Formats: sequence, structure tokens, C-alpha cells
Amino acid sequence: MSGSRIEQENLKDIHDKIEEIKGLNSLKMWILHVLEHGPKNGVEIMDAVEEHHKAFYYHMKENMLPPGHGNEHENVKYKFKRPLPGSVYPMLKKMVNENLIIKQHDGIYKITEDGLEIVYKLFGLSKDTNDKTKREKAVQYALSEISVFVLYLEDIPKEELFCHEDLITNLVGRLKKIQDSIENR
Repeated sequence: MSGSRIEQENLKDIHDKIEEIKGLNSLKMWILHVLEHGPKNGVEIMDAVEEHHKAFYYHMKENMLPPGHGNEHENVKYKFKRPLPGSVYPMLKKMVNENLIIKQHDGIYKITEDGLEIVYKLFGLSKDTNDKTKREKAVQYALSEISVFVLYLEDIPKEELFCHEDLITNLVGRLKKIQDSIENR
């Protein structure tokens, strides 16, 4: 398959995912994400959403943001607040009504097949595959996403990328370490 054909399919896949995500809000996606890892009660869901979001933010800050953006010692406007019960519990009720999750008799929420289907679609996976196949598809999806972003960066004038040189160097180095680990197996 030609590179142009692959790029077109990647762009179509991204467009399809964006259209699907439009129907979700971020709290619903976070709840589905944490319940994919196991059943939880409402308080545990709030704790897990907060922890997952913090971990994601700190990973992004450490690995993706250019120097001077997101350092804890600087004035940072972005702060994640713990989801409030007034937001979480109505969303849980709505998600139960949408058959994305179920509430068991003991008050524990569990993701349904419909909920899992959304999670798998968001990450380019199929719920009908084994763990190894899911992992392989997730890796393929991640590499396809990187490829699309590289296409975008290739179209940006070099002058606009100079201020991001440290971040680009960091990403190239990390990808090189992955490549080296594959070559040295």
C-alpha cells in the first residue's frame, strides 16, 4: 500500500474517532477509562479519575511540554480539580441509563460490553481479540497516530519549530531508545 494511501486511511480513522468523541464528554470518557480497569464505587471512581488525570498531566508536563510550560514552580494556570459528586453521580446515572455501565446491588459500578466497545473504539482496538492482539493493535494505532502528527509537523515552516527544538530532540531521543532496544534484542 502506498504511503499516500496509508496517510489517507489514517486521516479518515482520526476523523471518524473525532466524530465519535463528539458524543462523549471528558468526564464520561474518564469514567469509562477507570472502569475498564475494574469495578468501583462512586468515591473510588472519583479517586481513580483524579489519579489517572494527574498521572496523564504530569506525564505530558515531563515529556511533551516545552521548557517553561507546566513547571510546578511557575505560575501555572492549569490545575485539575477532583471531580465533584454533583457532576459524577448524575453522570453515573446517565451512563447506567445509556447501558455503558451497570450499578450492582452493592453500589459498585461496572463497565458493560457497550461501554467497553466505546473504549476499544477510542483506542483502535477490538473487543473480540486476545490481549496480545489488542496490544499489537494498540501499538499499531499509536505508531499511526505518531505518523499523522509527523505529517503535520513536516508542513510547518522550520522557523515556527525553532522554539520547540528541545522538545523535538527529546522525542527523537526517546524514539531512538525504542529503536535501539528493538535492534539489541
